Amino acid sequence: MSSLAIDDLSLSPFKNFAIFFSNHSFNLIVGTSGSGKTRLLKALAGLLKTQEKVRYNRTYIEKISFSKLQGKIGLVFPELLSSLSSFTVEDSLKNSLESFSYEKKEQEEKIKNMLSFINITGKRKKYIKDLSAFEQLKILFAVELIKEPEVLLLDEPLKKIVSKEEKKSFLKLLEHCYQKGLTIIMTSSSLEDTMLSSFTQLYILDHGNLILKGEPLEVLKKDSILNKLGLKIPFMVDLCVKLEYYKMVDEIILEEEKLIDKIWN
Repeated sequence: MSSLAIDDLSLSPFKNFAIFFSNHSFNLIVGTSGSGKTRLLKALAGLLKTQEKVRYNRTYIEKISFSKLQGKIGLVFPELLSSLSSFTVEDSLKNSLESFSYEKKEQEEKIKNMLSFINITGKRKKYIKDLSAFEQLKILFAVELIKEPEVLLLDEPLKKIVSKEEKKSFLKLLEHCYQKGLTIIMTSSSLEDTMLSSFTQLYILDHGNLILKGEPLEVLKKDSILNKLGLKIPFMVDLCVKLEYYKMVDEIILEEEKLIDKIWN
């Protein structure tokens, strides 16, 4: 079990706010700047005083020791990068394992496997400050994943990643972890990220209010609402919604070739 829930939270910008993330789910929360995305993740992580409004499984997080909570919930927040920048890749992973009772050989095996998983083996001795933005993101991710959490919270991890291929590559890592049983909650300011992986749930947040939730493609069909919120709908989704209106297609098709075949055949 690794569900997270918020009940009746009133903490700026939220008022009587409630949300539930089920066990073994791959969630994306999208909202513009000021929507409350980062504050929501901090509340879920136990970093804010919420007066028993946040539950990890069936227990309020205030009743769980901080050290135990850290072992269950991993945080990939860009602001944490500064605390790692002066360490090498190897040392950052070793430090992450300090609180665990691993033998030296077992620790080395875990580090070796993690570096292989994120495909950064050749830069083990490099300082994190000298890595690319994409490599730094993977290290932030690895530092938390190596502790084997049950839930992983990621605050706009793709914000500084320009390459679409790098974005897809990182999301493949997340998708692999989700398939292995990890519950993932990630935030973004762009609906385009929805198209890059197989998220199970999409949540639309605006100024502390949960506007929409559900399966990603169903949420993305609410084009009028999303447009009013200033969220740009992915091109293929927007096109299919318009074609549905004119009865040219009866579903959202994300691949261009398949869409063309559907229209002309």
